[in-house]
Amino acid sequence: MSKILKPFFSTGEFAKLCHVTKHTLFHYDAIGVFSPEIVGENGYRYYSPAQYEVFSVIVILRELGMPLEEIKTYMDKRSPQKLLQLLCRQEKAVDEKLRELNAMKRLIQEKYEVTQQACRANAEMIAIKWEKQETFLCSNTFQETDDRSFTENAAALVNQCIERGFHVHHTQGGLRRSEDMRAGQYEKYACFYVKVLEKQSEIPQITKEAGNYLVAYHRGGFETMGETYQKLFVYAKAHHICLAEWIFEEMMLDQLSIQEEDEYLLKLSVKVLGKEEKKL
Repeated sequence: MSKILKPFFSTGEFAKLCHVTKHTLFHYDAIGVFSPEIVGENGYRYYSPAQYEVFSVIVILRELGMPLEEIKTYMDKRSPQKLLQLLCRQEKAVDEKLRELNAMKRLIQEKYEVTQQACRANAEMIAIKWEKQETFLCSNTFQETDDRSFTENAAALVNQCIERGFHVHHTQGGLRRSEDMRAGQYEKYACFYVKVLEKQSEIPQITKEAGNYLVAYHRGGFETMGETYQKLFVYAKAHHICLAEWIFEEMMLDQLSIQEEDEYLLKLSVKVLGKEEKKL
């Protein structure tokens, strides 16, 4: 290497210095984002020490998700004032990314807890349990009760949430009427519901009040749901328990964690209103 080129780095040396590949440097040069200080007559590229700091800025902007085309525009006309504007924009972008990551973390934690509960659940046991208050977003009331209608209504609600930027919780289920289940209309749902992390008022809501709930677990496909509902009402009658109108049917284990439909686990919970008077 000549004395003139001695302070400079070859493409391989500069790539190693910046923890990137030579291909990345070739690509950035080709699109005009970052070019070597010198190109020799033999086509070899050489980068100056001062270019290390410039390339570090490009790396930071890429990590923030800034497109290469925007980076090129900024680098071509950079100035202190433009840097201030850029930093303000990117700070907002980072704040939004942090909100997204925090929301994702909360979703992961909730799914972990629900799955843990499902693994501990005794599908043979029916019991009264204290349930905390929760608010859910609900779909339109179903006009039809077939599988297709349920899926369409469920998807419509989830899409509404996504369009409004809401983070859809893993707590999802269907709302049923006790009278429908007592009548053996096991295919019938009132609506589909989901839980979201953000407070909002644009989509209809339903509240599951805090209190004692009669809880049963159903393991298996939807075609055998009737058997679990029958057990629930038999238990309530035997123990003289008066039940509320609405039954919350929550999916705890679905195809995210199981492969066969007969491994599904659903939680049925209906609020206890009190004890029925025994007939003499």
